[in-house]
Amino acid sequence: MAPQRGVFRLLGPVGPSPYLNPGLLVDSWDQWPPSFSPYQPPYLTELVEQSAQRVAESRLFHLPVSPTTVGQPPPGVRLSPLSPDLLCSRWLPLLQEACQAVVSAPLPDEAEARFLLDWHGRESIFAWAAELDGRPVGFVLLQPDLGPPLRGLGGGRGLLQRVLAPLVFRRQPEAGRLLFGAVDPDHRGRGVGRLLLDQVLNEAHRRGWAHLAVGPLLAGSAGAAFLAAAGAEARQTYRLYRWQF
Repeated sequence: MAPQRGVFRLLGPVGPSPYLNPGLLVDSWDQWPPSFSPYQPPYLTELVEQSAQRVAESRLFHLPVSPTTVGQPPPGVRLSPLSPDLLCSRWLPLLQEACQAVVSAPLPDEAEARFLLDWHGRESIFAWAAELDGRPVGFVLLQPDLGPPLRGLGGGRGLLQRVLAPLVFRRQPEAGRLLFGAVDPDHRGRGVGRLLLDQVLNEAHRRGWAHLAVGPLLAGSAGAAFLAAAGAEARQTYRLYRWQF
């Protein structure tokens, strides 16, 4: 159908947005991924590679949680809670910067930014902002990892699972999910990213989470390098493919 519609190249697999579930899992099938990360049987990768070209590779990072001392903010930088809705307007350029570390695709506009927030569930997102003299220079979005309870409920396919869902979700999650984060390129290397990460780790420890899952992030991206330097372990690998007609 693609050539009939004038489409001669497909990129995927991805979710309803290219910034949701990009790529196929190519290793670590013995580990369940966190929420919003793809999982599929090994043979699917083998089938896809018979007809598609590899385009990009990304890694899912796991960061152990422990209390940390938040250092002195860089001169002029102020850290404060952030309303996620601002990422659809004034803070959109920073969300676009974060998305570039996920997949190489057209940058999200205001409508897609709102869709991404709605998809993840705004009511369960914790966000912080770093501002320099009132100008946005960095942010992070954090939420509990709901993957384990969702798997336990079978995705809520049955009536009993849907009835039990509210009780299951009231239990304290064991891990968290760092959804998006970025620092303005002009302000990197000044401690802004470390300041935001320390805030995230302290919040995760306060909530009793054992670790954080971050990504997947493109190999070679600034975010991947920052996490590796911060002690995060790269585990699951995801691959994006291109079909040319």
